[in-house]
Amino acid sequence: MKYTIKQMATLLGTTTHKLRYYQKMGIIKPEIEESTGYRFYSVLDTRRFNLACNYCNFGFSIQESLKLLTNTKPKEITNILENQKKNLENEIIFKQQCLKHINDINFYLDKIEDSLNKVIIIEKEEMIRIEFSIEEIINSNNDVLYLRDELIELSPLIEWTSRIENSSLINNKNPLKYFYGINLNTSYAKELNIDIDKYDIIPKGKYLYTTFVKKSRTPFDYETLKIIQNYIKENNLKITGSGYSSCFYSTIENDDYTNYHYIFVKLD
Repeated sequence: MKYTIKQMATLLGTTTHKLRYYQKMGIIKPEIEESTGYRFYSVLDTRRFNLACNYCNFGFSIQESLKLLTNTKPKEITNILENQKKNLENEIIFKQQCLKHINDINFYLDKIEDSLNKVIIIEKEEMIRIEFSIEEIINSNNDVLYLRDELIELSPLIEWTSRIENSSLINNKNPLKYFYGINLNTSYAKELNIDIDKYDIIPKGKYLYTTFVKKSRTPFDYETLKIIQNYIKENNLKITGSGYSSCFYSTIENDDYTNYHYIFVKLD
């Protein structure tokens, strides 16, 4: 059986553009009829095209698929597929964690009404953390940036978070000092085989939690801390840890960007 490129595309439910691309990459190769110069494809091409599509849908690149279709022994293909199976299993774990993290984000969104300019108490799971910026000045240490990039690869599971020093939380007469970094739920890190010993740990437990709105383009300031500072003073709380703040929702109000941030501080 011989097919024109249009007939083959119709048969396989694909496009002539895709067939031409696979031809260019060496997956399929039409025969040229000497008398007319027309190009025709055969059942050899349809089967190779289908196999290549299967490999690509397993996550292999077109170049990797070509290699699997070119002088690769069955045993070699078995080993390659087993390795890809492990990659797919890790992808499934990651996607499952993404589903869980949607619940975390929804928690912040659902708590806006309860916590906007008010303090509530919530439970937080243990997190790992890496810091790479003092206020807005980047740390140039390559080891630190390597750990940062390792966590960035796990987006959207990460939370970009500013850490406010304890001295700034309890006394606004001190210069406000904060450190920009990334938090990641420790349970996510363990499931993804991240070496948590390389990172700082934020312990699980009960935390003060509040939400505030920021419309100005100025850096972090004491105005954003006043709600939680007042709560700490009014309730005579002894706080020895840091505070953590992150933007979890952004919108436009009156033609201005409006960001919603949380702050959480561990109760001793």
